[in-house]
Amino acid sequence: MPGNGWKLLEETQGSGGITEFFKKGSEDCTVTVRHGWFHTHLYIVITPTHAGASGTPATAATMPAGS
Repeated sequence: MPGNGWKLLEETQGSGGITEFFKKGSEDCTVTVRHGWFHTHLYIVITPTHAGASGTPATAATMPAGS
């Protein structure tokens, strides 16, 4: 993400996974990686800065581990 102009604002790690908060221009992005039994779940939410981020992914995309 930083290679495409996104600035990392915060990263949190816990037993459930990793969440990173980025900002680029007038957009905020939350990236959450959670470990599942058979898959790794990747949630990416991009919102206008004025809308704020709820910390809960509104839209989810699931990808198998190793993809």
